[in-house]
Amino acid sequence: METLCEDLPVFPLPELAMLPGSLLPLHVFEGRYRDLVGHCLGLGGGIGVATLKPGYGVNYEGSPPIHEEIGVGRIVSHEPLEDGRSNIIVQALGSALVCREHQGSERFRRFECRLLKPHRGGTTRAILQLRMLLVQLGSTSERAAEEVERMMGMNDAKMLDLLAGQLLPRATERRRYLRMESWLERIHWMEGKLATFVVSQTPDIES
Repeated sequence: METLCEDLPVFPLPELAMLPGSLLPLHVFEGRYRDLVGHCLGLGGGIGVATLKPGYGVNYEGSPPIHEEIGVGRIVSHEPLEDGRSNIIVQALGSALVCREHQGSERFRRFECRLLKPHRGGTTRAILQLRMLLVQLGSTSERAAEEVERMMGMNDAKMLDLLAGQLLPRATERRRYLRMESWLERIHWMEGKLATFVVSQTPDIES
């Protein structure tokens, strides 16, 4: 992915931040984004997904500003439609920070980015506490138990990213998660979010 981030074609979207491990379905209809998809597919499907900053409508047809946190992924499904539009699915693989924008003749935008690789030091105890909270959540309902069982079978990274996808609905929170360069920081944040959620799902016991 580091090579991909040297010249990353980017699909900017409003109020959306793509987290690692997720699948993002997109309907592609604008001419410049049709070009972008064709370019990406010709180079193996690598693509970035960025969040447009507020006020993007003023310069939407040009190069409206984007937030520097970018999801990095690959197009894993492409369904061309008769009129030139298409449906694609992007599998998120990681995240990066924008360094600079490349200037070229293409109608779509390309960026040089720095791949984010959170360091893993000191996470053993923290991830154990997080998994214990998940077990507690599983006791709140049959539906929760099924979801928790699925998550407990995942490796730590996949489980953490899935939790973030479920506990962080807003793009602002997801971008904050993406730019955290410490696993321990991510784990502690998700532990707090999960603890609050577990309390909200636990039935009150009347004495």
